[in-house]
Amino acid sequence: MSGASQTDEVFGKDLGVVHEAVVTGRKIGADQRFWSAIAHNQELFKQIISIVDLFNEKVETEKYESEITARERVECKVDGVYDIVVDCSRSLVEMIEAGKYESFNNNITAEHFPVRGQGKQEKIITLFYFNRTMSRYEVRHEIEKRGFRPAEIQDLLGLGEKYPDLQKKFSIAAFGSVLEFSDGNFCYMFVPCLEPMRVLGLFPLKAAWNARWRFAVVPK
Repeated sequence: MSGASQTDEVFGKDLGVVHEAVVTGRKIGADQRFWSAIAHNQELFKQIISIVDLFNEKVETEKYESEITARERVECKVDGVYDIVVDCSRSLVEMIEAGKYESFNNNITAEHFPVRGQGKQEKIITLFYFNRTMSRYEVRHEIEKRGFRPAEIQDLLGLGEKYPDLQKKFSIAAFGSVLEFSDGNFCYMFVPCLEPMRVLGLFPLKAAWNARWRFAVVPK
């Protein structure tokens, strides 16, 4: 099948789903004004996409919880606990420079990843890992039910600055910092295991996360 034919087929399927959405919407009062509003307002469309993403995440979590007994039992293990100091008075660029990274994704900017907090903060970073490949929904669920939340970019940079050799052992993800691209795709912050180089990068949100990954978390 040619590229043009494949595009037409995908577009045709999209139109079918859009038709179903219009029919469902009419049943609950979504008239032409509603569709016109989202068709011509990109920011409003983005908000709706965010709501749908949250809904899908809730559905996936509930599905995961209902199926967990029929699947391989999840074992969440601690690889290490690390004390760090995050100096939020520094800019993102200064934090990256302090970590002595040899390369970093050009989408990692202060605009995309603002540093949260003020002054110097003492924190405890725990690295979790799992016994099998996990989806992002599963990872977040297992993290949160243990009383933790995903670390953010300033936490990951603080960890890398004080413990630079960790990155030589395994890749570390910080689910608390997410970048949404214009095409609707999302990426998480992570530092890959690319010994001997030290790199700061972005990893697709939809990816599967195997047992070699470590997830940086902080107490809620």
